[in-house]
Amino acid sequence: MPDGSESANISNQESESDRALDMALDVASPFAVQGGIAETDAQANTSAALTTQSESQNSITSDSQSASSSNSVLVDSSENFPPLDISAIGQSSINDADFEALVERLRADPQLLLQLIDEFRQETNPQRLAILSRLLGEVGGPDVTLSASELIFSGDAQSRALGLELLQQVQPGNSDARDIVSGLLATEVEPGVLVSTLTTLASPGNVDDVARANLSEQVAYLTEHDDASVRAISLNILSRWTTDSRYTSVLIGGLNDSIPTVRESAAYALVGHEDPSQDVLDSLFTVIDNNQENESVRRGAILALRGMALSDAQRTHIAKVERALDSRPR
Repeated sequence: MPDGSESANISNQESESDRALDMALDVASPFAVQGGIAETDAQANTSAALTTQSESQNSITSDSQSASSSNSVLVDSSENFPPLDISAIGQSSINDADFEALVERLRADPQLLLQLIDEFRQETNPQRLAILSRLLGEVGGPDVTLSASELIFSGDAQSRALGLELLQQVQPGNSDARDIVSGLLATEVEPGVLVSTLTTLASPGNVDDVARANLSEQVAYLTEHDDASVRAISLNILSRWTTDSRYTSVLIGGLNDSIPTVRESAAYALVGHEDPSQDVLDSLFTVIDNNQENESVRRGAILALRGMALSDAQRTHIAKVERALDSRPR
């Protein structure tokens, strides 16, 4: 078990990794494209498989026992469960205990789950959408994954965004969701779609070595994309999926990109890197010693170096560079 300092370091690295992802997404926003997604045969097969899986697990009739009013729908889907106002779920924040209880109820009550998926599809309030997305993502299962797939391939930009958001929630440890992501990365060319798709991989979850290697290869390929936003997010995601030195040279290469935000993403991608080789050290020291380099890139490199095995002289040098950055006029 790590001691307090090690736990703090891990937490800091995760926070910086999330910061780098937010930064990469900020870079992506000016480049976002509202192009549609064409459903390939492979993706259609995935959807068909999910449909079959969903239907086999949930034998649900179209006759639901419900009572409606102008503002609410009470779902009484089984005598084993008390009625629940489906329209009230997610209208306000949910405490941890209620959230866990809802997750268990939804997992045990497939009819209620389908009702909530319909609510999610029709909702326009961003706050409620965020709550429902997190709730459905925690529930998981073939119905939720199928819903995400249908939204992604609906041809509607807003529905696609909802589907990708939901896919991000269910992706960790979900092989069906990863198959959808892999198919999108292999077929899509629009930068906005690629950025949103890559974002669904932010949390790898429990992934077998083969799936990890295959997706890492796809992401590594996109680090050379023509669009800077795609390159930036790809470097960030690659650092989360790779667990060895295979793609170290790709991350180092990002430090030499022509766009500062991509270089910054590469620097933060090396925070906590599994392969602190001499090449990595030399490249990062080159960055922090370059007075012409963007300050955010140099600070990212400093953070990456701090987590590596360094001599006292090297740490002293890093502290000197950081003091010089701190003393710059704002």
